Amino acid sequence: MISDEDFLRLFNVAMALAKPVGKATVKAQSIDVRFQEIDVDSLDLLIIGMYLCDAFAVPEAKGKEMRPETVGQMKEFLVANAGISTMDVEATIQVMA
Repeated sequence: MISDEDFLRLFNVAMALAKPVGKATVKAQSIDVRFQEIDVDSLDLLIIGMYLCDAFAVPEAKGKEMRPETVGQMKEFLVANAGISTMDVEATIQVMA
């Protein structure tokens, strides 16, 4: 459905939106990166999850079950629970930004 590279791009956009204005972000460079390594706290993760659940059309109730520790685990959950079969990553990024 979505490549690791495209998911990283989408994740990094969502992360930039989730961080408070003026707070620097460390972009995820790998699908295997743990959230602690890129300074993503629980509030950031909640907001990122909301953006990405919306992008993948994951139902809200299902999205609340997501408990990833890595970017890859988040991708796996979203793809497994997506309400869509394909995604235009560029269009999704435009809508998010």
